[in-house]
Amino acid sequence: MEFVKQIPPSFQSWQSKGHATEEDIVEEQLELNSDVFSIEEQVGVRVCSWNVDQKKPDTLLEKLQAWLHDKARDAPGVIAVGLQEVDMSANAMLREETDPAKPWIRFLAMAAGEGYQQIAARQLAGLLLCVFVRKDLTEHVTHNTVTIVRCGAMGNSVANKGAVIVRFNLYHTSFVFSTAHLAAHQGETEKRNRDFQRIVEYIPTPPCGGATFSSPHERVFFFGDLNYRIDGLSYEATCEYIEKDQIAALHPYDQIEQEDQVQLYQRDYNFTVPQPPFPPTYKFDPGTWRYDTSEKRRVPAWTDRILYRAGDGGPDDAISLVEYTSNRDLLVSDHRPIVGHFDVKVMHEHAEKKARVRSAIMDKITTLGSEYAVPKIVLSENIIDFGNVVYGRQYSRDVQISNRGHAVFMVEIWMFPSTRRSGYATPPSPQHNLTPSWLSLSTIAIRVAPGETKTVTIKCCMDKSAVASFAPGLVRGPFECPSDGSNTGVVDLTQLLVISARQERWSFTCQAKYTPSCFASRLPDLSVLGLVPIATAYNMRKDEQPQLPSRPQVPKELWIMVDYLFRHCRTKNLFQTDIKPKSFEEIRSHLDSKCEPFPAHVDPCATSQALLIFLHDLQEPIMPYKYYARCLGLDGHQRTYPSSLPHLPDANFNCLVYIVSFLRFLLRPENQQHNELTPQLLAQGFSHVLLQPPPNHSTAQHDSERIKRRDYLLHLLQTDSF
Repeated sequence: MEFVKQIPPSFQSWQSKGHATEEDIVEEQLELNSDVFSIEEQVGVRVCSWNVDQKKPDTLLEKLQAWLHDKARDAPGVIAVGLQEVDMSANAMLREETDPAKPWIRFLAMAAGEGYQQIAARQLAGLLLCVFVRKDLTEHVTHNTVTIVRCGAMGNSVANKGAVIVRFNLYHTSFVFSTAHLAAHQGETEKRNRDFQRIVEYIPTPPCGGATFSSPHERVFFFGDLNYRIDGLSYEATCEYIEKDQIAALHPYDQIEQEDQVQLYQRDYNFTVPQPPFPPTYKFDPGTWRYDTSEKRRVPAWTDRILYRAGDGGPDDAISLVEYTSNRDLLVSDHRPIVGHFDVKVMHEHAEKKARVRSAIMDKITTLGSEYAVPKIVLSENIIDFGNVVYGRQYSRDVQISNRGHAVFMVEIWMFPSTRRSGYATPPSPQHNLTPSWLSLSTIAIRVAPGETKTVTIKCCMDKSAVASFAPGLVRGPFECPSDGSNTGVVDLTQLLVISARQERWSFTCQAKYTPSCFASRLPDLSVLGLVPIATAYNMRKDEQPQLPSRPQVPKELWIMVDYLFRHCRTKNLFQTDIKPKSFEEIRSHLDSKCEPFPAHVDPCATSQALLIFLHDLQEPIMPYKYYARCLGLDGHQRTYPSSLPHLPDANFNCLVYIVSFLRFLLRPENQQHNELTPQLLAQGFSHVLLQPPPNHSTAQHDSERIKRRDYLLHLLQTDSF
């Protein structure tokens, strides 16, 4: 279906590129056709991973040198080293960068040698990623970025698990190195899978016009302690296979080889998952080659892995695995280091070919005239309807973009606030792509050659930021249904998307219907519900609102979750395990539609995570934003505790007292000996949800400020400071 251009006039005023000269068109087409005049060059890449079990590198320099270099091979162009458990102290979980990482950074640089330049060294608590590039190649390195992703306990506020991601371009080829530490324990396969998906979603997109995740110029390496185990074999049987050197016999029992993981890694994300030809790398008695002889006798497993993928449409041999092995000399940890040596094809410019391509482009312009540069873009559909959407669930739809023109075009996708109902309240800006929080795109710019069709995935997800992005007046409050019944409590969302190629524009529309939830609501709205479920309240008129007590009470949704946890207060791993989507959906649906306790089968650990999500996703936290600096003693204020805060709403104060009292109950000795919670752990997790920094607060991610938030709540837990 080819679309008639129906773009609001104001769009042209802020997005028009103006008239392009013939030389402009030639230069544009040269950039977009760089594949044609680029030549392949092979670069060696060495990827190393090791869970160091908090050991120090002081005596390991020679062995580290042997790990990073293979004397039988040419010096690699790139060396990437990912370490896990560099520092697992409680301090590290909050600070991200700590002293124990410094000697590792120094020793790895010495092991890489003087012929290499370090282009990245980033720690995230226990994780450390260092990337070195051979000095003769460093002038060709551009667009170097670093991203960190937390996947730990207490609603991902703790950095005990996660990833560090480094992306850069070498010549015209984009490299991504992501070292990760995924969820531990035998039965946490689903959590590991979700950790992986969360990390991949955070891989940064290169600058517009460069390689993208699906580009043929992408080279991605995902490695680390992925924690997948051996299932279905005993410790004794696994050790027997290893002693007999029957390594291949263990592969069918490897969790990452099971169907769900094959679907995720290999089919959904196109990663190659090489089978290790070496014995399992975990778990050893440190300093020996003996597998775990402790009482636990953990089944040996390949927890340490290297995965890789080349972008779609690239050569089949864009990444060739030359060697995949474990190191036999570094024995200080309970893990063995692994290393993968790769031959990787990169593309760089060839002057003579470029001249020929320039000549061919100019010939086409001479033959076709202005018709050559006219985009003819065809879209697969003009309305993307997500239907009824609920909080916390992600929906996706695909749109095909076809190029029926004569030239290569960089097609850009823009969000435009077509009406007030679009859910985007900010006026358009010529410098930024306008993406409302309820929609996201797999890419905002995609290269499409003549005759080619590309797919763009559009995702809809209702979360805190999505609800916050709704235009004023879009959502009526509870008990505000008009008497004529015109508002059924459902929020109609409409968003115009604009496809832009040079001066040409096309458009299509995304739409959805959202039913408000107690999650991502405002505390004042929840406080007026009384015993009425929120799904019912949004369909009721003002005169149907029940009479409320004169003194504000805590919202019933908060009470239902806390009451259930009160009755399961001795459960282990509260607030420390991930919540499965099915469990969260059951809890959300119950809270939105019922006013009664949870049924007995609901998982207390899932409820504890739902409580953290509920508190975090309030539109304004329990401690309102305007009191944040005063509570922490920032900006010249003295640290102030709740009872001394002027004009703190009663509803907020009551909720804070209620939550802190509940946490103190969990920490009573008779409960703590069973649930194994500590004041430090609870303070760290709940400070993340109760004391949130205001939007655009510049120092919110500083280690010192995170510590102040934790210490503030710790003080409330351990003293009577209300």
